Amino acid sequence: VPNTDGSTSTGTPTQAGVAALVISEALSAKARGQITSPLTANEVEQVVRSTAMPINAPCPAAEPCFTAPSGSTFNIQYGYGRPNVLAAAAAVDANHIPPVADIQSPSWYQWVDPTKQSSVFVTANVAAPRALGANYSWQLQYGLGPQPNDTSGWTTFANGSGGGPATVSGSINLATIPSSFWGGQYSVDPSTRLSIEQYDVTVRVRVFANNDTTDSWAMGEDRRAFHLRHDDTELPGFPLNLDSSGEGSPTLADIEGSGKLDTIIPTSDGSV
Repeated sequence: VPNTDGSTSTGTPTQAGVAALVISEALSAKARGQITSPLTANEVEQVVRSTAMPINAPCPAAEPCFTAPSGSTFNIQYGYGRPNVLAAAAAVDANHIPPVADIQSPSWYQWVDPTKQSSVFVTANVAAPRALGANYSWQLQYGLGPQPNDTSGWTTFANGSGGGPATVSGSINLATIPSSFWGGQYSVDPSTRLSIEQYDVTVRVRVFANNDTTDSWAMGEDRRAFHLRHDDTELPGFPLNLDSSGEGSPTLADIEGSGKLDTIIPTSDGSV
């Protein structure tokens, strides 16, 4: 989302303002009788996503940007694109509110070693409360890398249909992903940011209201990435899952008196 300094510290509250405006428009639309109920949190996400303006190749010569590969609308720098609040408000007023799509597992950037487990279990909450009869179809897909090609980069591993809120699931067979993707030496390419994401596998859930695959507003989507990697240099007990995020800077100290430095990390759930 545009802001004055290009930082996430400024972008996050600005994006919250976008969400607030969409929520406010929905309250007004309900008061006018244009929609039947206020938006849920996931519906706010879906409306903003479905009306965003994609930022992809080619970039203007006078304004370089970070683009996804050709054929990928979503990219790791801008996500689905720049929020368009006017378009989002118009979609709400027209009752063009996408279905609910919310991935529950795996965890964001969960480390998966394909030599230690054979599959990854994926779950997602889906619903189409504003569709006729609340009917929908759904599909779970995965693609290699953080920004798969929109048409050829996805593999469907589970699908179905429903008529009410549900938690759907499916398993990714890791044997279908070649070792050339998750093995070998890690290297950093200084000319691109993609090397830090080179072991990402992206999963997404798509939900289509009344099987409508034509209208963009009739499709809800959510995606996240997990880390598929086998590292021969990995020490026993690592990686260590902290079950929280660590925004605070780690520090080092020999708190055990062992003569070795310990890593001390405060996490967002309040633990150390």
